[in-house]
Parts: sequence; structure tokens; C-alpha cells
Amino acid sequence: MHKAYFNYFMISNLGNMSPFHFFNTPEFGMYIFSHVLVIALGLAFMFYMVFDCARRRFKDSNMKVVWILIIVLLNTLGSIVYFYVHGKKPVEEVV
Repeated sequence: MHKAYFNYFMISNLGNMSPFHFFNTPEFGMYIFSHVLVIALGLAFMFYMVFDCARRRFKDSNMKVVWILIIVLLNTLGSIVYFYVHGKKPVEEVV
């Protein structure tokens, strides 16, 4: 009895699907596009925060290096933390 169900499954449409069937669908293009967009936005935000940190004057000169390392090593998470700690303050640029 189980062999008959297996045979019906294999000759049905579902039995012909391969694990790579998803690559041939229109959803795959949107899947790739959305992931590339999120990664690009995260990288752009990270580079903006590194640039902001490099322009900003800190009381302790070592804090600039520490913040740049935090932003680069933690990527988007470090950028968000830096933004909430320092991003809203006006920038006093280093001459």
C-alpha cells in the first residue's frame, strides 16, 4: 500500500520538483534583490558612521579609535550603537 502512494507521488508534479526548483521562480530574483538591498544599506550606514566618527572631536583621542573599531567590527550593530550615543550631537570637526 505504501509503495503505491510513493509511486503516485513520484509521477505527480510534486515528485518532479528538485531542490533547485526555487532558483527558476520569479520570487528568487526578489529574494536576492532584497538581500542585496539590505546589505548595501547596512554598509552605507556603516561607512557614514565611520566618516562621522573620523570628523568628530572627542575628549579622549583614544575614543575615536575605539569607536571606529566598534563600528567596523560590529558592522551595522556597532553603527546603530554609535548613532544613538553620538550621532544626534552636532559635530565639532577636527581641523
